[in-house]
Amino acid sequence: MFLKFISSRKFQTITDFIHIIICVLIVALSIFVFVSPLKHEYCYPIIFLGATILDFVSAIAKYGNSYKSHGHTLPVFIQVFFGVVLLVITFLSIVSIWRA
Repeated sequence: MFLKFISSRKFQTITDFIHIIICVLIVALSIFVFVSPLKHEYCYPIIFLGATILDFVSAIAKYGNSYKSHGHTLPVFIQVFFGVVLLVITFLSIVSIWRA
């Protein structure tokens, strides 16, 4: 049932809205960080977290599309791996800002 929803048109629309909202958020926060990096250092973890969410949502969408054609799950695992790497970077940036 869940795999049917992932490969549905409604899920793709939700995925597109998530991408648009998070990308606008990332661009806006990046402008703040570019203008004054030390004043807006709390934006770094939010930017990395947004990128992590985008990566995981894209991996889920890619999994829904590759579920019907067996053997194409390697790109999904690679994307999940990079999502985990971004999640680690997010936690490291939170810890470095917290300790400063």
